[in-house]
Amino acid sequence: MTATPHATDRAALVTGATAGAGYRTAQALAARGLTVLISGDDRTRGAAAAARLRRRAGHDRVYFLRADHSTVAGNLALAAAVAERVDRLGVLVNNAGGAYPQRRETADGYESTLATNVIGPFTLTRALLPLVRRPGARCVNVVSPGGAGFTGDPFSDVHSVRHYTAAAASARAGLLALAWTLELARRERAWGPRVFAADPGAGRSAPPPRPRPGRLPAPRPLRRIARTRQRRTHRAALAAATTWELAGATGSLLDPSGRRVPLAPGVLDGEFTERAWALVDGLAGAAAHGRAVD
Repeated sequence: MTATPHATDRAALVTGATAGAGYRTAQALAARGLTVLISGDDRTRGAAAAARLRRRAGHDRVYFLRADHSTVAGNLALAAAVAERVDRLGVLVNNAGGAYPQRRETADGYESTLATNVIGPFTLTRALLPLVRRPGARCVNVVSPGGAGFTGDPFSDVHSVRHYTAAAASARAGLLALAWTLELARRERAWGPRVFAADPGAGRSAPPPRPRPGRLPAPRPLRRIARTRQRRTHRAALAAATTWELAGATGSLLDPSGRRVPLAPGVLDGEFTERAWALVDGLAGAAAHGRAVD
């Protein structure tokens, strides 16, 4: 597959990009000559990441924007900050996300996995559509599509009030994120950006903690495999953002290597994606007006 040429007149936003896959995605885009905005919740870490990216890219068009990705207000504020910095975006990569062993809620009163992985990116994307609604622009949502195996009704108890497990919350979030991504692609197919869901694969999250005293560390070959997987978690997002051959493939899910994954007939059909869109849109709108929805 062929990557786009250097494009110094284009800008990209990569959320959650102070480390890990988001950082590597931002690094690759900056190396291609794009102006790159990165966001994160830690100002010190973000400034340091932006400085490293500028040095490696060989230009100074890399900027850090502090953001709270977990709340609707935080994402709207980020969109406003982006609009103050650039008048258009060629690439938007929604990479920020999270998984939580114990149930927790955001300042909006929403379950954190749903808020950070689904409602937040939706809010940001909707707010930035005027900047990316043009032919050739790319909108990439980093989605872990394990939710295809979600059991139960994804529209019931969406905040996991009655029962919470990290695996179930992540699966629901992955399913709903993929659904609204496909619905966005359908709605913007004629004149809007090309829209993709990118599967980061295993290792998207931070490395596991060091073993506790008395426990043996993982064998060295396994540690090497884990590090290699983490270094590759940005491939799908980068392919979606830069590959010419995907220009006509809006609404595609890309596997961790950047290849298109065919969706089985009937999976995430139009009725389901519309319902997911309506749910997320309602939650985002309620939070924007200070009314959390159960």
